[in-house]
Amino acid sequence: MYALALLARRGFTPCTPPSLVYWHIAERCGFQPRHENISDGNMYKISDESVLSATGEIGLAGTLLGRRLLPKQLPIRYVGANACFRPEVSSQGSGLYRVHQFSKVEMFAACMPDQSESIFTELQQAQLAPFEGLGLSGRLLEMPSSDLGAAAHRKQDVEAWLPASGEYGEVASLSMCGDYQSRRLNARVIVGDGTPRIFAHTLNGTACAVPRILCAILEQCQCEDGSVQIPHVLRPYLPDHVAMNVKPRK
Repeated sequence: MYALALLARRGFTPCTPPSLVYWHIAERCGFQPRHENISDGNMYKISDESVLSATGEIGLAGTLLGRRLLPKQLPIRYVGANACFRPEVSSQGSGLYRVHQFSKVEMFAACMPDQSESIFTELQQAQLAPFEGLGLSGRLLEMPSSDLGAAAHRKQDVEAWLPASGEYGEVASLSMCGDYQSRRLNARVIVGDGTPRIFAHTLNGTACAVPRILCAILEQCQCEDGSVQIPHVLRPYLPDHVAMNVKPRK
């Protein structure tokens, strides 16, 4: 709710993307689902037509399928909250950092090609706002080409400091996809003589992956007596008897 409120104030349209999506939409977005019980390591297969979404990006991008957009309609900015599903398991033996089902708030944008760089900067600022408000320590990384997915030609990761493991852990990412997704979704912009010639550019980024943010809060905000001090910005969303601190379970 905190992340949604911040993004709504920045002009993003709140929505609820589906958790069950057509596999061909996931494929057009750059994921590679196959007809197996578990698709590409990122998604669960439900039927020959559908998979459980690993990220809200898929459902949000799917709204562009076959669209004919006017320049005045762009940029489009969505922020969506939904349940996401991934078959991955933790390599650190912790069930909180990597889980099969989790809540996630995702940003998605579609724009004119010449707006792509400025929208990337805008999404970056919007992405960092929740982390700064929570007072979490971390770092911003520009990812090398070897770490880019099929759709992205630029990607940044936000990593939070996790004191228990003594290392940084990814809590969010931001991708610039150019016209990779819009070409496959056939999302065109009508310009000049009315012909839909230009493909929109798309971008997506994590606003809040709840379990990973919880990891960072529990570790960075722990007091000497073992209690966890809840960040001030989250206290309005909690019952009064919980808002001041959380005692660890023994």
